[in-house]
Amino acid sequence: MRLGGTEQLKVDVRIVAASNVELLTLVREGRFREDLYHRLNVIHLQIPPLRDAGRRAPLLAHFLVRYCQENASRSGSSRRRP
Repeated sequence: MRLGGTEQLKVDVRIVAASNVELLTLVREGRFREDLYHRLNVIHLQIPPLRDAGRRAPLLAHFLVRYCQENASRSGSSRRRP
């Protein structure tokens, strides 16, 4: 629904989130919402900084692009540009 509107709109949303802290630890300490953690933690990738990847960085980039392409085609989604 748009701000001030009354008509519901269907949307397809994907969220990519990153953190430099261990969120599960924050959940256990009561400093991060547990429900939000579980919504964000559908696919967990622990990736070292690219500065530490050295020669493997291009291989990692290729894998991630291919993984995203394959999963986008399985879900039937397509990119929509405004």
